[in-house]
Amino acid sequence: MAYGAALLLLAACAGPGGAGAQKVEVADDTFYIRVNGSTVVVHNFATGVMNQTRLEAHARQAIAQVSPCALTDFRQEPGVNTYTGTLTC
Repeated sequence: MAYGAALLLLAACAGPGGAGAQKVEVADDTFYIRVNGSTVVVHNFATGVMNQTRLEAHARQAIAQVSPCALTDFRQEPGVNTYTGTLTC
C-alpha cells in the first residue's frame, strides 16, 4: 500500500507534462514541452474538437520559444492533444 501511495505522490510532483517539462503559454493556450535530444513532445490539455487548427499553430509557436532549432516531422498523436516533432539544429 505504501509503495502505491509513493508512486502516486511522485507522479503528482512530475506535473502535467511530466518530469522536466517546460510550461509555455501562447495566447490563452498552455503547453508542456519536453525536449529529449532531437525529439520534442508537446502536451496541451484543452478540450474540444473545433480548436485543433489553433492548438497546432500555437504548439509550433511554443516550441519556437524553447528551441532555436528548425521543427520538422511535426504531427499530432491520434486522439489526444499531444504533438511530436523532430528538431534540426
